[in-house]
Amino acid sequence: MSDIVYLDCFALVGRRVPRDANEVWTTEDLLDEMQHCDVRGALVTHEMARTYDPAFGNEQLQQEVAKSERLWPCWVLMPAVLDEMPAAEQVVEEMLARGVPAAKICPTRHTYHPVRDTEDICRALQEAGLPLFIDWPGIGVDGLALVEDICRAFPDLAVVLQGCSWTQYRTLAGVMSRCPNLHTEFSSMQGNYALEVLGELCGFQRLLFGSETLVKSLGAARSFVDYAELTDEQRRFNIVVIDAHAHWLQEGAKGAGYTMPRGDADHMVPRIKRLGIDKVVTASWLGIWGFYDCGNETTVQMIQRYPDIIVGYATLDPSDPNFERDIEYWHLEKGLKGLKPYFPRYQIPYDDERYLPWWEFANEYHLFALLHASSNFNAEVRNLATRFPNVSFLLAHSGGSFPLARDRIKLARELPNVFLEITLTPVCHRIIELLVEGAGADRVVFGTDAPMRDPIPQFGWVVYSRLTTEQKRKVLGENMLRILDRCRL
Repeated sequence: MSDIVYLDCFALVGRRVPRDANEVWTTEDLLDEMQHCDVRGALVTHEMARTYDPAFGNEQLQQEVAKSERLWPCWVLMPAVLDEMPAAEQVVEEMLARGVPAAKICPTRHTYHPVRDTEDICRALQEAGLPLFIDWPGIGVDGLALVEDICRAFPDLAVVLQGCSWTQYRTLAGVMSRCPNLHTEFSSMQGNYALEVLGELCGFQRLLFGSETLVKSLGAARSFVDYAELTDEQRRFNIVVIDAHAHWLQEGAKGAGYTMPRGDADHMVPRIKRLGIDKVVTASWLGIWGFYDCGNETTVQMIQRYPDIIVGYATLDPSDPNFERDIEYWHLEKGLKGLKPYFPRYQIPYDDERYLPWWEFANEYHLFALLHASSNFNAEVRNLATRFPNVSFLLAHSGGSFPLARDRIKLARELPNVFLEITLTPVCHRIIELLVEGAGADRVVFGTDAPMRDPIPQFGWVVYSRLTTEQKRKVLGENMLRILDRCRL
């Protein structure tokens, strides 16, 4: 891959408040991570410009980017209506004089209308030939409609959307198809096959490499590009990799509430093979969404089609009168090794007595369960893990935030049959290291939640971490392989 040069369009420096003690923020930290991930250059914004005062933050930024020729400044602009910043033409003239190649607006953070209040900014940037980056975390359908208004009003302005989530995959694709001057990066747009689908739809020249480092993992973002481009031969690994958390769709399906193109087994198997993933443990979306019998049958069909790759979670409804019969049928007759109760949908606490036959069965056969957060999660996990010591409990999304990670680490330290599964969109920088340091390399397992998200960023999150090779081997596959080997079905 030596012929590919990586330039990150979405990097941040500067103190963040509130900031977890494990988060890093300095320019030196950024340069170190760029070196680690072999990223040649980065377009950088100062956190104080995003969250405090653009004029102050932009000046701080100039001092930081002067530390390395690999860094280029991206100034945050504001409407001049209250004299918080000079007129747009004057600011853009200063940008050109000081070698600032791009500007950014943060309409939600700075509380102004992204269209009506930014006309002067957009016009000045368009005339100067400079791009406009729109930093808009949590953008929804209404927000994307406003982005479309900007693109239509200024068709010669290159607009780059930052922070758009995979949950807006469908809407973003529509706006990009109508607005040829709209571009996007993928730090949060981790939709399944998002690079391929949006590239085929809108043109790959409109897709930018962006990471939101040092908030997010730079390696997660780089992997999303790497593994969309590599040949199969270049993707080979010599270690076992097991995805412990997936929800693949039924054959031919392209979504389940959210857009998940190519999310069935026939499309996902080639995807994971690109990464060198050997096995995937999946519970179908139909199952967790309430159609548990149809969902389990979908999972069984996947296993029959790919018996060496797919391992199944069973989804069951403890309120169903056939619950106990279903336990034996789906586990003993159909061979599903995992349990996937799902509180967010069924709203039944995991230690509710209605679940007791399932936990007793799982304890007898040394099975494993994937648990998403519930309303009284820690108490439920302590109760179950103590009562059923032969069950391996995988706590989903343990890498979602630093406070959550520390909370889950306490459970793992206390309970020897509790494991921390990592996946979530934030791919927090350095949180994999925290989980391993806190809980031990033997207690953290790799998962992707695909195809809600594409598996590649989650994979890169681990691969580009600062773990040792031996620790990565355990997290990526050896720990889950040990859990699978314990099952007595």
